[in-house]
Amino acid sequence: MLKPLQNLDLFRNLKIDTDGYGINWTDEIDLSEYECWKNSQEITQVRTLIESVL
Repeated sequence: MLKPLQNLDLFRNLKIDTDGYGINWTDEIDLSEYECWKNSQEITQVRTLIESVL
């Protein structure tokens, strides 16, 4: 299902669903907010950068 997202032009075409309940690229390729949360991984470098700014 997500293999087409290896195409950088398609990947950059990301849209956030109304009210932020998910993200989508096409009518066939989308992820719900739950899928994003459940399968997410913390990126330590970004967290460190954010904490240094706050």
